[in-house]
Amino acid sequence: MSLDLGSILGGVLTGGAGGLLGVIGNVANTWLSMKQQKQQNDYNLALIPLQLNADIERTKAEVAKVQEAGSAAAFTASQAADTATGKESPWVLNIKALVRPACLVILSLAVVALYTAGELTVDMKSYVIQNVVTDFSMAVAWYFGARATALVMQGFKSKAGS
Repeated sequence: MSLDLGSILGGVLTGGAGGLLGVIGNVANTWLSMKQQKQQNDYNLALIPLQLNADIERTKAEVAKVQEAGSAAAFTASQAADTATGKESPWVLNIKALVRPACLVILSLAVVALYTAGELTVDMKSYVIQNVVTDFSMAVAWYFGARATALVMQGFKSKAGS
């Protein structure tokens, strides 16, 4: 068996070409794997802000849920307190009902009495009348404002019961 230059060259070229094809295939495979890994990393990096936003929104929703539960518990407690105040004796309720109108009558009589009194100086009279009128206006706002609030709360009670 003689080895001639053609068979040696053929063996080298065939083996070398196969090896070269293997190296090229390995490089291509590595390049594709790295490209896929880079795409996966880019995708994961793009997901991080979205996941953070989702976590923030989830936390906001949980806080809102806790606030709603707290508001509902406070409303329930206020309803229980409102029903408890209705168990007072009738004479206490009558005295409570007379306090505000009595304050208004006393303040209005004070305005009239101070205005007609002649013993105060003009500056002192205007100062006292101004203070009494201010107290009178606050008492009127307190009286009618508290009644309006009570009527609104009665509306809430009727809606809560239905």
